[in-house]
Amino acid sequence: MLLMPAPPVVDAPTASASLQVEHRGFGCHAIAGGMLAIAVGDGPPAPERLAAGNCGWVLVAPDLPTLAHRIDLLLQALPHLEATRVALERHELDRARDGLRALRPLANALRPLLIDAYLHAPKVACVQIALGIVCLGAGRHGEGLFHLLRVTPGQLEWFAVCRRYHLFRPSPAACRQLVATASAAELVGRHDEAELLQQTLRMAVRMMRVATVCDRLHGDLLWTRPDVLVHVRGVLEVGTAADVVAVLPSLGIHRVIAFAATAQQHAELVAAGRRAIDPATNWSLVPPTATGATPALDLDGWFAAGAFRATDCNLLRIGSEVPTHAILRCARATLRGIDFVIAVEPAPSGPDLPPALGQLPDESTVTGLLTMQGFVAMAATEAGELPRQVLYARAEHV
Repeated sequence: MLLMPAPPVVDAPTASASLQVEHRGFGCHAIAGGMLAIAVGDGPPAPERLAAGNCGWVLVAPDLPTLAHRIDLLLQALPHLEATRVALERHELDRARDGLRALRPLANALRPLLIDAYLHAPKVACVQIALGIVCLGAGRHGEGLFHLLRVTPGQLEWFAVCRRYHLFRPSPAACRQLVATASAAELVGRHDEAELLQQTLRMAVRMMRVATVCDRLHGDLLWTRPDVLVHVRGVLEVGTAADVVAVLPSLGIHRVIAFAATAQQHAELVAAGRRAIDPATNWSLVPPTATGATPALDLDGWFAAGAFRATDCNLLRIGSEVPTHAILRCARATLRGIDFVIAVEPAPSGPDLPPALGQLPDESTVTGLLTMQGFVAMAATEAGELPRQVLYARAEHV
């Protein structure tokens, strides 16, 4: 984003449709209704590049003299803009405060030229970051924080993340910009906003770590949804294969209650636990009853009579060796504390149509029973993959 100033090549002649001149490292191009400046060497200012934000600094003006003046003003402020940006990304509040103080005399003149550039090319990151910083320097704190947050990659998802928006994709660039925005909020005394941004940042960092582990895993629908995993505080496993359950601690999930469907599966869970559990893991294994049935066939009764709280876990995962519908039918109280359910189901024979207006869901099906409990299907394994898993979530989380 830094530009090296160079002597002006031309002064300000009258603009024409083919005019292309250089001023202090910027190429000045005639456009409809005025002039546009883009860094020399940054390529031609094609409309599709500007629309996608695939360029560096962009400035616009109605004529060449005004454009040259705006270039001069930007270059005068650029060292302070860059120093403030770096300080915010590093959470160096004293340095950022010094940068804003140095920008204050120029802020009111810089803001209009940056607004014009932003309106012409709203996805150019350096323009919007500079606009946010300049607004802070001018005392327009709400406007400045809006632009700093708005420039965050995937920002539509960032705005929705506190509503547990799914398919949320974090990135190092997004985290870096969140740090800068949180630092700016703290700098101007908006501490509640800073704390909310820091909470979001912590969740995003955890999600990146989870996604890194998930990239190496295959064979279960849950491994494709790191955005769900970051919201899981504990898992109820019913009839899930031992090697799948054993992965959970590596994903930061340390509270597991695993119900074995058979005696053999219980032995496999015990062996897997000895190999995989770290000291922080609270992994409880529940063997089958003397009759060979899993106690999960009456989850409500089991939790009511035992020493465990159903609310310690918010994901219920049901394997292929147990009757899903029978388990859910006797888990209505347990489901009140569950946010996500993963169940093995056959592929629908036809289009899955919602109930007609005024008609209640069919509780004889897994989907209908979960719908009555406030769940909606949000994902399923790819067509042809067996066993077919379906992920349900509470409607308010989708």
